[in-house]
This record gives sequence, structure tokens and C-alpha cells, in this order.
Amino acid sequence: MLRTRIQAEVYRGGSHQHSLLLFPAVRKIYQREGLKTLYNGFSSSVIGLSHPLVQFVAYENLKLWFAARNHGRPPNTLEIFVSATVSKCTDTALTAG
Repeated sequence: MLRTRIQAEVYRGGSHQHSLLLFPAVRKIYQREGLKTLYNGFSSSVIGLSHPLVQFVAYENLKLWFAARNHGRPPNTLEIFVSATVSKCTDTALTAG
């Protein structure tokens, strides 16, 4: 919510530099629209954090699996490519929709 408001202010060519600061923006929104408005979009942001988390965990685990399979040798280029592809597909399948 805050990021959207601050970006909108910049886009409109806001002349008040103090309105672009975080705490004055929070205070202004809280005073005018209440606490509920500050949390609009919060759940979307939290859900959005799951995408890189799932992909990173899957990618790192696949790299470790390849290394263990190869008796401790680091994954080669093809194995890294497969790890990245499978981790992204896993991320999309688990977090889409």
C-alpha cells in the first residue's frame, strides 16, 4: 500500500519531498484512512515472498542431490541447468493461482 502511494505521488510529480518519506506517509494514511488501509495488499506481498523461497530451496536441494549422486563433485553445467529448470517449474506449480 505504501509503495503504491509513494510511487503514485512521484508519478504525479509531487512537489512535497516530505510526503515521499516512509513515516510521514504512514502517519498521513493512518490519520486520513485508518489502520485497515495500511494493511491493504499485505497478504499479497507475503504470498509473493513464497515464490523465491520455494524456488531457492528446491534449487539448492537439487544441487546437493546432484553433488551427493556424484560422490561430492560439484554439479556440472547440465545439472545446474536441470536444477534451475526443475526448481522454477516446482515453484510455479506450487505457488501459481
